[in-house]
Amino acid sequence: MPLIDSPRDLPKLIGLVAVYLLLAKLTLFIFAGDDVVDFLWPAYGFALGSVLIGGYKYLSAAFFGALLGVFLIGGGPLDFSLVTAINHCVTVFVGIWLLRKGGTFEPGLYRSWDALRVLLLALGVGLFDATVSQVLIWFGTGFVAETHSFNRHWTGHTLGVVIAMPLVLVWRGLPREWMAPRAACEAALILGLSFLIGQVVFLDWWHESVGQIARGYWMYLFVTWTVVRLGSHGMVLVLMVTAIQGIIGAELGTGFFADDIAKTHLTNYFFYMLVLSVVGSALTTYFAELKLALSASEQMASQLRESQKMEALGTLAGGVAHDFNNALVAILGNAELARQDVGPAHAALVSLEEITKAGRRGKDLVQQILSFSRRQGLERKPTSLGLVIVESSRLVRATLPVGVRLDMDCKDDTPAVLADASQVEQILLNLCVNAAHSIEDQGRPGVIEVQLSAYEQTQAETKGDLAPGHYALLSVRDNGAGMDEATRSRIFEPFFTTK
Repeated sequence: MPLIDSPRDLPKLIGLVAVYLLLAKLTLFIFAGDDVVDFLWPAYGFALGSVLIGGYKYLSAAFFGALLGVFLIGGGPLDFSLVTAINHCVTVFVGIWLLRKGGTFEPGLYRSWDALRVLLLALGVGLFDATVSQVLIWFGTGFVAETHSFNRHWTGHTLGVVIAMPLVLVWRGLPREWMAPRAACEAALILGLSFLIGQVVFLDWWHESVGQIARGYWMYLFVTWTVVRLGSHGMVLVLMVTAIQGIIGAELGTGFFADDIAKTHLTNYFFYMLVLSVVGSALTTYFAELKLALSASEQMASQLRESQKMEALGTLAGGVAHDFNNALVAILGNAELARQDVGPAHAALVSLEEITKAGRRGKDLVQQILSFSRRQGLERKPTSLGLVIVESSRLVRATLPVGVRLDMDCKDDTPAVLADASQVEQILLNLCVNAAHSIEDQGRPGVIEVQLSAYEQTQAETKGDLAPGHYALLSVRDNGAGMDEATRSRIFEPFFTTK
């Protein structure tokens, strides 16, 4: 496994190492080395999120970050720092492997199952690392660590993953909905108020005004408000800031967790933040799934309206097709009588043949319209697309304006396909006519290229619902202006036109 895949990865890897060193420095500065908090607790979350998104190359950054953080900033012995860094990377590797073994994982955490998997991963990572740490302490010193030390490390690693990993996963992309001025102001207001309430709850701001009351439940209100208005991006930010405020308040002996270190060894803090995180994740996934359900419902309603519209159009088209078919019968009948009246060498015979062919194409088109109106399936049979395209080229060239050239390239190895020949002709004619209109709009000569070739669909590059196998690829290209996004989104709607 290479350390980096590309030189472009180097700044990202250095950035992750810098995060480790910053966490270690802040931990040492705030907690003055009293072993209340380990900087590797949130580092696990940052490492798991980075490896899950960017790949196992980020394990090298996690290793050097843990090593330098423990050795240089934490002041630990080199052998202990090496063992700690190795244990850190092994834990991250196993955690990612287990997460991926559980099936498809959506990093956006829009599904309840994905949020639950992150929680289970956090519990497993915390238990594994705490156990290994206690074993290493026992081998190194011969003493068994106190129970509260094991519990604090387990809960600390668990909470670090629950808080930091979603932050990395969710913020891998910026919230575009916040970019509008009004949305940005709302986000700033909600996040600012959440921060201020956190200072009141955990750091005793305005203590004289608020007084001694149980204020911890206030944060649930703001987490709910944040989820509803700002979604997952806002929720993970509020949880991270709340976790930092709570642990600093516990260290300073003030606020909601003022005596938590002495009385419960941060157990109350752990369960408070864990429940707050679960509530935030549950609300986020609920609203995300509700939004998807509403979107699916709207799509089904749109499809129903389209189906009803198509049914009405089919009824109308069936009546028109019957009248058109009567006119075609007269045209084909008179063309056949005219062919019998002229001799085999008469000059009009070629024109009569073309009239007959055009009438038959019209008859096939009428049949398609009738099949559409009756919801009948079209008859498909083995067809050589090359022959159909060559026969259609004369009609296509006759419809093209002056200054538009038609180039055709049909490969001989193209396989036969199950298709309706008249439909293929109609598709080719429509595409070429549309291309000609696009070129004409530019007011300059243009070229339409029609290519037919064999295409092999492999398992590795499956496109849509196309199963692996051998296919024929028919493409029509032109050098016209093209379509904008609004037009492209409607190209498969029947009877849609820009004319």
